[in-house]
Amino acid sequence: MRERFHLDAPGWFAREEPVPHLATLSRAVWDEERIEIRYDKRDGSVQRVLDPLGLVLKAGVWYLVALSGRTPSVRTFRVGRVAAVRPLGEPARRPEGFDLAAQWAESSTAFFDTWPTVEVRIRVHADVIWHLRDVLAPGAGQEALAAAAPPDADGWRETCARFESMGVAQHELLRFGSRLEVLDPPELRSAIAAEAAEMAARYAVA
Repeated sequence: MRERFHLDAPGWFAREEPVPHLATLSRAVWDEERIEIRYDKRDGSVQRVLDPLGLVLKAGVWYLVALSGRTPSVRTFRVGRVAAVRPLGEPARRPEGFDLAAQWAESSTAFFDTWPTVEVRIRVHADVIWHLRDVLAPGAGQEALAAAAPPDADGWRETCARFESMGVAQHELLRFGSRLEVLDPPELRSAIAAEAAEMAARYAVA
C-alpha cells in the first residue's frame, strides 16, 4: 500500500476538487495496468499512455505519479484534470526499487523551487518552531529550520520562510498565535496585526 499511495498532509494550494476518475486510476495503480488518459492542460487537451506508479493526496488535491513518454520518465499529473481514462489491459512498467514518497518529495520540492515566492522574516518560539515543517512547502520548511538562529534568552529563534503569496503566509502564520511574530515585510506584519485586533475585539467580554 505504501508503495502505491502516499498522503502528504501539510497544506499548500489547499483546495478540494472533483475527481470523477479517481476510482479507475486507483484500480490501475493497484493492478499495475497501463492506461491511456485525456488530460486537460491550460493550452488544450492531450492524450497520454501512462504506466501508473502511485497516487498522492496533497492537502485535498490528488496527483497521479506515472511513467510517460517513449523514453519513459516519471511525471506527475493532477487527477482533477484527467478528463477520461481507458485501461489498456497491458501490464504497467515499474522501475525497480521505485519509492513513491521519495519521488514525491523530490518532485514537489523542485516544483516549489520554480514557483514565484515571497520571503518572510519571522521569529518563532523554540517550542513550536518545528511546526514550520507543517505549514511550508517541502524544501522551504527544511530551509527555514536550518537557517534559524539559536534561541535568545527568552527562547525565541529568528529565521526566514518562503510562501506562495502574502495571503498564504498570513493564513498559515496566524496558526501560531502569539508564539510567532512577523518582522518583515511591513505589509504582512500590519495585516496580521489587524486580523489579531479584530479577533481580540470579537472575543472581548462586554
